[in-house]
Amino acid sequence: MLVLSDTLSISQIDNEAVVLDAATGKYFGLNPTARRIFEVLQKTRSEEAAVDVLAGEFAVDRERLTKDVAAFIDLLLAKGLAHRQP
Repeated sequence: MLVLSDTLSISQIDNEAVVLDAATGKYFGLNPTARRIFEVLQKTRSEEAAVDVLAGEFAVDRERLTKDVAAFIDLLLAKGLAHRQP
């Protein structure tokens, strides 16, 4: 299970978003696609479930979508914005 840091807050600006990590004071900009992936991950907390939801929203090959979601999750993990819980 993916757990997003509880120190994160998100603000929408038009179709884009800014995520603030209150623990570090750092901001991260999200384009519309990344914003939607983030929103879905907040609800599903699962890479596979997120791909299932997003596959119904984006006209993209499922294999490509799976890779994009995995890359986004890797970025969240690398920046300390999320962690995996067994």
